[in-house]
Amino acid sequence: MVNDCLRLCVQSGDYSYESVKLACFPRMREYQIHDAYRVSAMYEASNLLKKFRTDSRRKKINPPRCRNFFISASLGVWLEDGDLRLPELGKIPMTNHSLSELRQQGVSITSVTLTPRTCSVIYRKPVEMIVPTGMVGIDLNLDNITSFDTSGSTNRYDIGALAEIHETYRRVKSRFRRRDRRIKRNLFRKYADIEWDRKNAIMHEVSRRIVDNAFEKRLAIVLEDLRGLREMYRKESGNSSYYLSKMNAWPFWQILHRIAYKAEWRGIPVHVISPEWTSEKCSSCGGRMADPPVDGDDVVCLSCGLVIDRDLNGAKNILRRGLRSRPGGSAGEAMMGGQVSERRPNPGADADHPTSHDK
Repeated sequence: MVNDCLRLCVQSGDYSYESVKLACFPRMREYQIHDAYRVSAMYEASNLLKKFRTDSRRKKINPPRCRNFFISASLGVWLEDGDLRLPELGKIPMTNHSLSELRQQGVSITSVTLTPRTCSVIYRKPVEMIVPTGMVGIDLNLDNITSFDTSGSTNRYDIGALAEIHETYRRVKSRFRRRDRRIKRNLFRKYADIEWDRKNAIMHEVSRRIVDNAFEKRLAIVLEDLRGLREMYRKESGNSSYYLSKMNAWPFWQILHRIAYKAEWRGIPVHVISPEWTSEKCSSCGGRMADPPVDGDDVVCLSCGLVIDRDLNGAKNILRRGLRSRPGGSAGEAMMGGQVSERRPNPGADADHPTSHDK
């Protein structure tokens, strides 16, 4: 159904949902299926066409095509006797955790998407924002996440296993010697799914601990806006393929996204700041930091001589910029040149309803 919509609309140039619906609805009526799936197919086609329009401005690409099997419905979905009922498809058993979330007061199911491996339920619930008594700065690194809050507490969360998991499965996949490309592709997909499941469990666990700590202390969270970081690690940079593979496999956006939406579920304010100079400036005087003569994780300030762990220094700078961004915050609470991003950390949130969030 999605590919039918793409074939009908790819030549028109108008990729809005309303235009796709007008062009494709007669064709969608030929499918003997519930209206909820027709609407979802046209909506998915509209999203693929919009992405195609954006990407085609940079380079010449082939017309879009949906290659993944899925069923999505946004109408006629409800809970019945502990199961999720979809139009014309029957019931889907739900886990206890999913039921506890969906049965909360004020929760409404937005849509359900089924794939060969997963069942994703999008729902909306009201959230009461807390009044924070302080802030915590989060510095994301390749092997750890370091936090520093206004009470002076420092926490370090180890995520080095993410790089180890990636390297393990990179070596496994490099030994494949299959001549049949279809078999090789299926093997790659199999091990990629296993790798992602292991990484996903670690990211969820670490982000939950960070948000739980902020909720207990009533702290707002300050994150860096790291979009565009991949541009630094392309083939043209001159780095080795091993280094580029390691850095491009670093799931920084997935970690920040999980922290942001888990915080918004708990009613914790999230501030996003510019990452410029958070690692190069001294958290004490604002001077330039340099590596000391002895190898290690410390850096030294060329102005005041402060010796401090590089990750802790970054977390302190992030916290200071976050303090400057809060209402009524003084300019002296942050380093000079700190800029605050007005973009929301969770692009999936509804801008018209800032107290409602999707899962």
